[in-house]
Amino acid sequence: MTIMENTMKKFAVIGVASAAVAVGVAWGQGRGGGPPGWTTSRADAQRTGWVRTDAAISVASVQTPDFGLQWTTKVGHTPRESISEGVSGNTAQLDPAPGNVAGSANNLYAYEIDTGAIAWTKHFDVPAAAAPTAACPGGLTAGATRTTALTQMVGGTVLGGRGAGGRGAIGGVGAPGEGVPVQLVVRAGRGGAAGFSGGGGGGGGAARAGRGASGAQVAVLPALGVGGAAGASGRPPGLRGAPADTYVVASDGVLHSVGQAQGKELKKPIPFLPANANATELISVSEPSGEMLYTSTINNCGGVPNGVWALDLTTGAVNSWKSGASPVGEIALSSSGTLYVAIGEGTAGAGGYSNAIVALDPKTLTAKDWFTMPGAAFSSTPVIFTQGGRELLAEATKDGRVFLLDTASLGGSDHKTALATSQATTTSKTWVPTALATWEDASQTRWLLLPAVGTTSGITAFRVAGTLLQTGWTSAIASPTAPIVVNGVVFAASSGSATSPAVLYALDGATGKAVWNSGKKIQSFVKSAGLWSISGQVYVATNDAMIYAFGTSMGR
Repeated sequence: MTIMENTMKKFAVIGVASAAVAVGVAWGQGRGGGPPGWTTSRADAQRTGWVRTDAAISVASVQTPDFGLQWTTKVGHTPRESISEGVSGNTAQLDPAPGNVAGSANNLYAYEIDTGAIAWTKHFDVPAAAAPTAACPGGLTAGATRTTALTQMVGGTVLGGRGAGGRGAIGGVGAPGEGVPVQLVVRAGRGGAAGFSGGGGGGGGAARAGRGASGAQVAVLPALGVGGAAGASGRPPGLRGAPADTYVVASDGVLHSVGQAQGKELKKPIPFLPANANATELISVSEPSGEMLYTSTINNCGGVPNGVWALDLTTGAVNSWKSGASPVGEIALSSSGTLYVAIGEGTAGAGGYSNAIVALDPKTLTAKDWFTMPGAAFSSTPVIFTQGGRELLAEATKDGRVFLLDTASLGGSDHKTALATSQATTTSKTWVPTALATWEDASQTRWLLLPAVGTTSGITAFRVAGTLLQTGWTSAIASPTAPIVVNGVVFAASSGSATSPAVLYALDGATGKAVWNSGKKIQSFVKSAGLWSISGQVYVATNDAMIYAFGTSMGR
């Protein structure tokens, strides 16, 4: 059955543990064991590429005979259509659970993650851009996104973790677009279970505080039923409950909000960007005053200035900041909502930047802080993580160096002092702009992954020890894609070429040892879309608009 033929289903499994309350939600068919995981490019607002919990993927499971190719599906409609990195659909509401990918020919697709069957296609009938170039490919350039939490931690507990003292599963059916039904999250505080209250659909209602047996207050997100330590407003900052829609910006610069059930537009389209811009991956987050959506524009495509753009989804107001030289990679956000954007080489212009990392206010887009290093040639998406009680930012350069910065003061008083800088991995500036990945293992060791493409090719894993970057292991994967991490398993693909198909690899994150590869299953190369993971499967999008899903049959 397709998504349209299925009953709208919702269920939650809630567990609570003493004063440090841990509340988890079982999504879709209960396979992932965590929150609706890949809601934006690189998994989260900090662009870590890290899926913290997954019931089906582990270092052991990828070495079983059952782990392998589960399905393939073709999503492109035109010969030149490329597809973006995918995001999870509203897996709390629909069964089979959907995923979304955006196609450059102004298409949005929903596929069933169990089978790969295309549930629906939404085409935005707008004029195509002029003849494409590598710098300005035209068409729809920014991947789809759903509302993303500003933090993956609540009260010191990873969202999606399971606590003790729960009362078992409860279920029910809710109306389309309303999130988890109220009766599933309104529970009396008794017998080791927390008391919950909240309701409303799609991030609309405010969460209120309940009280568990331990006496600890719990804030509940209205659509998700996820709890954590309550703030002054009665909900954790930046977490308001995910709406049912997926956001996408067509090539005419108009934002569309598309529902998961049938691919229908749920809200009036909002003008956002000038037409024919080359926009980077979208990200939407909740602020205390409303939902915000961000992207950056690069390479002056369509005559659109390089910079960062913000859309207030509550009021429709658009704001922008001109960067000078072109941004590289994607925007990353700290847990407070501050935007961080890497600016590459080029002409800074009056009031602009080049070879810099800039912190922007989430509402006004005014520059709050910056780090600059002449000749650095920054070339990756910034990645943000917590270490030693502070939020750090890592950024890579074209010669394979990694700069480590403190988000509280990016470059010190002179805006030029980094906490640490690793050695270059190549003597020429040939590294293709991509993304880092980071995760923390069971021993609380923080790892940072650098994929190098150029004279020296492969993945280098650094241990972050205080403000030191210590080389842990290296893996000689040719022209690797930006890696992702699922339950301590590092996945990266050798990108391949027109004459050599891509190969997906699984590495033990602790040692770098290759424990599995896809062999000859993939028939084309990977050009631009990254890897992503949803509910026990890892996905690869190839240049011929095919999606390959790897996992286990039990995971499906």
